[in-house]
Formats: sequence, structure tokens, C-alpha cells
Amino acid sequence: MRWMVFLVASLGLTTSIPWGASARDSSVNHGFRSSALESWTNVVSSGALPPGRRDAGVAYDSQGDRLVVIGGGGGGSATWLLNLAGLPTWTSVAEASPPSVSGDDRAVYDPVNNRIILVTSSMQAWALDLANPTAWGLLAAGSSPPPRSFYAATYDALRNRLLIFGGGPYTGLFNDVWALPLSGTSQIWTQIVGAGAAPAPRWGPVAVYDSARDRLIITSGSLDGGYSVSNDVWALSLSGTPAWTQLAPSGSAPPSRMLAAAIYDPTVDRLLLYGGYAGGGALGDVWGLSLQAPVAWTQLSPAGTSPPARWSLGAVYRSSLGQMIIFGGAVEGVLNDTWALQIEPKSFRMNRRSPTRLT
Repeated sequence: MRWMVFLVASLGLTTSIPWGASARDSSVNHGFRSSALESWTNVVSSGALPPGRRDAGVAYDSQGDRLVVIGGGGGGSATWLLNLAGLPTWTSVAEASPPSVSGDDRAVYDPVNNRIILVTSSMQAWALDLANPTAWGLLAAGSSPPPRSFYAATYDALRNRLLIFGGGPYTGLFNDVWALPLSGTSQIWTQIVGAGAAPAPRWGPVAVYDSARDRLIITSGSLDGGYSVSNDVWALSLSGTPAWTQLAPSGSAPPSRMLAAAIYDPTVDRLLLYGGYAGGGALGDVWGLSLQAPVAWTQLSPAGTSPPARWSLGAVYRSSLGQMIIFGGAVEGVLNDTWALQIEPKSFRMNRRSPTRLT
């Protein structure tokens, strides 16, 4: 049995933990420390590592408990899988006819059909069946959104669809929202036009789907073609007639930024924001935005050694263990490291809320 050594920061002790320990064990979870405090762990893996990259398509396969990475600047078109169960191991999938990745790619996991959905900067949507990952297939038909880079993408679990917001700057700045349904036999992009004042057009924002309130949350990004970074927060309601609302969180707001990463933590009911570019350099901070009224920002101070600061990274929510997993990004070159932020104690994970999908 392989053993990994982790620093238990809260006790000041060094403890040996079996990497393949059961998630039901009272003290360890697959080698990642679990406590009421957030804590960082560098995910040390076996096998050849994927090339470093920024702005890649990164998604979490919840059925296979693995990270999926494709495309991005410097990454090439090969699909890479990181098995997170047991000893993490990278493998490259030799799928036929990989899509023409753009260097600014986004991906989500479609749990209904067990596949990865990849969208490139040309707004082509591709699908890879993870049960038989032998070929990518072009997914969307009809007109697509205007081409763009540095946009935000997220997954609407209630309707089994992909959502994108914003982007730019090479073909202008955008503040539009588009949806791509992932069920049925015909996938056609549809623009969602929200009532009321909309957020300013921007590139490099983040977006998450708030499943508890059926809304899209967006924040950060640059408001011009340069680095006029922001930290405003907006919500687009998705039930009934969509409508935009600017949120006014209490607490000290995070520094304005762009090209950060964010996830929705459904158990603690918050948006988690990590990293990004502040106009003068990379950030490596972690912030939580509680989404139950009254909304509020809180800066987190995770235990353990923190990842190097970065922008243009990928982040996913690992539902099986209540972790934010980050991969890659850029700072003085592109990165290919993987880190896990333990964000939920097991008592929270046992009471996780699951949204009901609309059919």
C-alpha cells in the first residue's frame, strides 16, 4: 500500500495516511485531509503529466471521480483524465478526431449522458462520451453565439444545459447569455435576454449556477479591452421571465480581478472564488460569497501550503469529497499542477441538496 505524508496543520503534527483509504473512514478521505477548516493539498499523481496550459476546458466527471482536461493555450488537443480515486493517475485518451481546440476553451460535464461538453472560442460545441471515449462529435446545430475568447461557462443542472456569459476582447466585449440544451436529439443555441439593467460587457469573468435559487451568478472580469478589472456581482434569474439583479454583498469585497476561477459549493451554499489577474500580477487568494440573503463576502484562510498564484486556471467542484480542484493556469509561463481545497466537513456532505432536473 502506498502512503502519503501530510501536515496536519491544526495539530502541528505529521501524519501518515493511506492514499487509498475509504471515504467512510472517520479520519481520512482518499488522502485529502478533512476538517471543518478549509485546507490545501497538492495532488501528487503518477503517470506522465499533461502539458502546462491556460484557459483549458476543465470538468469533473462525477461518475468516474476524475478530472477531465482538454485544450487551452499550450495544451494541445489531446484529452487527459486524472483519476482521483485511490492514487491519482494521469492518462491520455487516444480518441479519434479530436476537436480543433482554440487555446481559449471551456468544458462542462453532462451527468445525464455521461459526457464532456467542450466549447471553443469559435463557439463550436463538441461532446465526448466518457463510457466509450473514442471520438468527439460536433454537437450544436443552427446559429451559434458570436465568436469570443475568455468567456465564462457553467452547467445548469435543473435543465441539463450549458450556459455561457460574456467574453472578448478581440471581437469586442460581450455581456450576453446563451444556453445550449444537452438533452434531446437536436442541440440549438438560444440567447437568454434578461429584463432590467445588465452587467457591463466584460472579458475574463466567472460564472456559476446557483442551484438553490435557479439563477446564474457572475462576477469579476475586465470592462475594457485592457485590464480595467472589476468585482461587481450580478444574478440572472432563470425561472419565469429571466431578469438581472445587481447584488450588494456585505463585508470587505475581494480585490477586483479577471481570469479567476469559481465554483458553486451547494452544501455551504456559496460561490468560491480563487486566483485571477489583478492588472498588476497574479492572485492566489480564496473568497467565499454566501448566496443566502443577505449575501456577504468572506476571505478564507486555508491551512496547508497554498498553490502558487495564477490566472486563467480551471476549477471544479468534486462532489464526492467536498473539494475544489484546480488545475493549470498561467504566471511566468503555463502550469500543469493540480491542487485540492478541502471545503466541506463530512457532516455537511451527508446533507447535500440535489436539484430536480426539468424534462
